[in-house]
Amino acid sequence: MKVNVIMTTFNRPGKTSACLQSISRSFQEADISFEVFIADASTNSLTREAVESSQLGNIELFSVPASVHWAEGMRFAWQRASEKPADFLLWLNDDVVLDVHAIKRLSEVHSKEARSKRLILGGSLRSEVGGATYGGFRSKSRWNPLALRRVGPCADVVECDALNGNIVLVDTATDRMLGGFPTGYKHAMADLDYSFRARSRSVAVLLAPGTMGICDFNREVEACKSASKRLKVAMSEKNQPLASWFRLTRRHGGLLWPLIFLSPYVRALRG
Repeated sequence: MKVNVIMTTFNRPGKTSACLQSISRSFQEADISFEVFIADASTNSLTREAVESSQLGNIELFSVPASVHWAEGMRFAWQRASEKPADFLLWLNDDVVLDVHAIKRLSEVHSKEARSKRLILGGSLRSEVGGATYGGFRSKSRWNPLALRRVGPCADVVECDALNGNIVLVDTATDRMLGGFPTGYKHAMADLDYSFRARSRSVAVLLAPGTMGICDFNREVEACKSASKRLKVAMSEKNQPLASWFRLTRRHGGLLWPLIFLSPYVRALRG
């Protein structure tokens, strides 16, 4: 069994180094072979130096333009990883520090659930102080499938409507069926697109029990009094940028997608 891990990095050598060390420990504990593919959008050589100093020989780091955001970088990493044979693909953010048993637990859950269905499997993450940060989602409304509430961590496997892309395990056959890492997204929403695409093709979207590691929540919340500034924040890459949000709502928003598309911008203007 082999897992190809895909990551993208952005001038965070300390976090990237900690992530790589946790990957090595967790895969060693699980006795599973792996290779890491890193699309590096850093503006200096510090990340490359950190990777080289990790002394892990099974890492392929390659440079991409500094303007590349998370989803674009992950697509580059996916393209490079798809050239190498593997049984599984693991999406992983470079600021995740995996628990030592995380990979073993994910592989065991996937093996058990895959006996009866195709699936993509996510894991919940926690902050350094213990609160839940990333995981899965369920839709809150039958009329708006993109109105999501957070799920997890839970004691048992939970079926979700969508997953955060911070840590996702998928077998390569299912990934090929789903078309690989989504195109057309710069930063956010590619993970939601992938999840909704999976559900539309009868692939289960599951969240593993417990938490798999540490990853602090990093979305910035900016309070603005000006309507124009609120609208600018709403359209920023970490929120609902026009092109990506249009693509996601049109593909997965149902009959009311035009109203869903407009809703965050209307809320921003109203304050």
